[in-house]
Amino acid sequence: DTAPAAACAGAAPQPRPIRLGYKKGSCLSVLKLGSMVVQLVLPALLAVVSNSSDWTASSPTLLALERVGSAADHAEWPPPQYAKDYTAWWSYVYGRLVPNEVCDACGGMPGFTPWDRISEKCGLWSMTVLRCLQVCNGQNRWNGFGVCMKTCGATAPDCSFCEEDHLPANVTNYCSMTCKRFKEAKCTSDTTMKTSDDFVKCLDTKVFTCEGALQRELKIAGELSNYNYTISWRARKCPRQLFACGADGSAENKCSPMKWCESPFDAGCVESECKYPIGAGQKECFFNDPFCGGRKKFPEMKTEDSGLVDMCGVTTTTSTTTLPPENKEEALLAAARHLRRGGGAQ
Repeated sequence: DTAPAAACAGAAPQPRPIRLGYKKGSCLSVLKLGSMVVQLVLPALLAVVSNSSDWTASSPTLLALERVGSAADHAEWPPPQYAKDYTAWWSYVYGRLVPNEVCDACGGMPGFTPWDRISEKCGLWSMTVLRCLQVCNGQNRWNGFGVCMKTCGATAPDCSFCEEDHLPANVTNYCSMTCKRFKEAKCTSDTTMKTSDDFVKCLDTKVFTCEGALQRELKIAGELSNYNYTISWRARKCPRQLFACGADGSAENKCSPMKWCESPFDAGCVESECKYPIGAGQKECFFNDPFCGGRKKFPEMKTEDSGLVDMCGVTTTTSTTTLPPENKEEALLAAARHLRRGGGAQ
């Protein structure tokens, strides 16, 4: 029994290893180690938090979003959080301008319209819906989405907010039309929606629909007597529509939609019929103009009721034949220019 003690008599003392009291590698040893770490770190975190009287004061973004839902917090419009202090989450990109999502609901042109050019109540309603959408998409992604939206504060819009006196006509007209579609679709008030996909599908198929969007744009433009007006979201979402005289077998004096080619060998479609740079054909095609140039010609040319004129039915009195010049050299240069532009032999 004395041999081990004698062997260790001249050796330096060794530090004792820390033992947790459990077998090495066992789950209990890992849990106990984790408990020790929590006991050391948690008090430090609590001390940091307790030293701040209001931890949200260091986060103006959170404060701005918290105040969006209550009109009573805003003594002026646009609210100072957006227009002056640049504390809203979009302020670093948009500054004092309205975000795309709010323009799509309340009117205005993204990148140009400031907050004081839209309805205050419509802006607050839109931001409430967007905030609730973010919350419920995470909390009730697969079930109970509609109930979550209602509990959060999302409601059907009150379209009277589109009629505020200070609003420009283009904002009022668009806001009224879109608000009516929101109310009929019930996207923001349907508690039977189960998932956030149902909400997005409702917006896609009932509110922001590509079918008829161009006609709605022309309707608002006609009310404004300004056919340069465009619905901004339509260009972002919908395919561009082209029109041409005599398209798709129609009469040459009628402007008709031109379909897109499904294959490189199709005939009577955009790529084969429209002029360069759109296609390789000879027809002049017009983007988003079912009057084949009538939008551009307004108001110089209009109908008796101030409508657009189908330019395909307008007969031109100017001859398209160019008389050859007297000088033979000028005639040759003119012929060369004609051939370079893709014309045939004269």
